[in-house]
Amino acid sequence: MAHALPFFRSWLITGCLIAALPAGANDGGMDAKVPLAGAPVDPVYARAMVEVKAGRYATAIPLLADVIKHDPRNADAFNNLGYSQRKLGQRDQAMANYAEALRLKPEHLGALEYQGELFLELGDLSKAETNLNRLATLCGRCESYEDLAQAITVYKARPKS
Repeated sequence: MAHALPFFRSWLITGCLIAALPAGANDGGMDAKVPLAGAPVDPVYARAMVEVKAGRYATAIPLLADVIKHDPRNADAFNNLGYSQRKLGQRDQAMANYAEALRLKPEHLGALEYQGELFLELGDLSKAETNLNRLATLCGRCESYEDLAQAITVYKARPKS
């Protein structure tokens, strides 16, 4: 029984760190890397996610860039960098970062959702619907699917000028 205590303590600490991440940090939207028991949580990424969740995108961008510098295969960081850039109107940079997230992880639900929302901002309903269909294939009617479907519904209901 004594040998189980260190594992339990590691598991408990990891669980607490995951619980401290912002709501939605691992829902396919603002994805956070959830570590295995005993694996460290990247404190810079965790801080960046707090900033993103709080809407402080200009503060989150350099933090996410730092995460990517040290972990260039972090699809979640690319996705959230794109999200932050899109929220600040930096559409070209956002599109490039969504594309990189999807290159690294083609089934990244959050990147498909957010890229689809950017397609709508750019007036490209067809590409947004392509992303929606991909989400349907990957996850059915998951949260990312529902969010993009709602954005498409709102887009279609807008008065055309």
